[in-house]
Amino acid sequence: MRDIQRVGPYADVVEAPSPGDREVIVKLGIRNETFRQYVRRKHYTPVAQYYGIVQDELHLTRRLFLGLNRPLMLADDTKADRNVLIYTWRSEIDFEWVGSPHDGNPEQKLPPTRSRFCSDRAARTAE
Repeated sequence: MRDIQRVGPYADVVEAPSPGDREVIVKLGIRNETFRQYVRRKHYTPVAQYYGIVQDELHLTRRLFLGLNRPLMLADDTKADRNVLIYTWRSEIDFEWVGSPHDGNPEQKLPPTRSRFCSDRAARTAE
């Protein structure tokens, strides 16, 4: 796990294979508001998984899918589902948040058998 690298409206930026060419690396940002929503809804395990898996393993992506099979609205974009990238890979580890929101920590555990990690991000790059 590494420290958050804030860039403009992004709470953190990670490197990932480009959707157009696996040999090209792009930077993807997770917005500040995304973290705020997880905390507001008390969804702490996805935050732990972000720190423990996504930050260090997104470059291990084996499959990349464009678009969702369900409607999604993001701000004023009523067709945001068409622009979502879904990165998948097999992670050897999983994480869950243990403890309180303020005094807790991500705790490593074994992932469920035959599972794949899926990270979906709106297709926006951070510069």
